[in-house]
Amino acid sequence: MNLEQIVNQEIAQKLAENSDKLDQSRISIIHPEIFLKYSSVNIFCGHQGKGKSLTIAKEIIKLSKVPSNVQLMIYVKMEELMIHMKH
Repeated sequence: MNLEQIVNQEIAQKLAENSDKLDQSRISIIHPEIFLKYSSVNIFCGHQGKGKSLTIAKEIIKLSKVPSNVQLMIYVKMEELMIHMKH
């Protein structure tokens, strides 16, 4: 068996052993009425004044109303980010 086959066999074995843990790390639905998903990066892009912040706020409020395992959420407004980067 060559090195590539050995590595592939070890990876396959570890994936099989940890399949239950891996299921939790896949992109999945939090709730049918919530746009955000588990294990995902959600980026809202568009012109100023088109409702991105309002949409994000609504999703966060909906998220607070249902049981979930969300552990981290980062919200960055580009205008504020650009100001901090200039200083």
